[in-house]
Amino acid sequence: MIKVIYFDYHGVLDRRTFRGLLETIAHYSGQPDSAKVVTDLSSYGFDYADGKVKPHEFWRTIEERYGTTANRAGRQYILYVEPVLEMWNLVSQLHERFALGLFTDCPADKKETIRSAYALTDYFDYLIFSCDVQLSKRDPTFYQLMLQDGKYLAQECLVIDDSERNCEQAISMDFKAHVFRDPPTLQNYLQTL
Repeated sequence: MIKVIYFDYHGVLDRRTFRGLLETIAHYSGQPDSAKVVTDLSSYGFDYADGKVKPHEFWRTIEERYGTTANRAGRQYILYVEPVLEMWNLVSQLHERFALGLFTDCPADKKETIRSAYALTDYFDYLIFSCDVQLSKRDPTFYQLMLQDGKYLAQECLVIDDSERNCEQAISMDFKAHVFRDPPTLQNYLQTL
């Protein structure tokens, strides 16, 4: 029986994604091979998201490697909220029946943008930001935090994420997981629970 539902932020509750950030920087970098820029930035971007690289260091590096235009475009992309309104409505409805959590690979400057835009504690009982715990969803320890010090068993937790890899990671640890594609598909899935 599901007791708590954890939502990813980027790509589920917000249209802006980490991949979109990397692609934006690549597009405005002036580099001929944007796929290489995305690949080169991926690991560094995760270090930014999990707090190992501070925001000012990340943006200084983007400026140095890819130029002012890429830096500005990247900031404008990621430090902005573009909510998926259907999902926020669904979260409000689900909060009446389940404990809810937000779990996200999120850098500190984006976290502040999100917290300025939403009264998160009105929607979520648990907030897990990678920048606060210095772990990313690539690390199994991140998922252990969702158990809230033994309050829940893994099989009582549902993870909703737009990343297939993150859902596979959750399933490998006995969590329930759903790969998010769109609100109607998620609503159909939730009715099967």
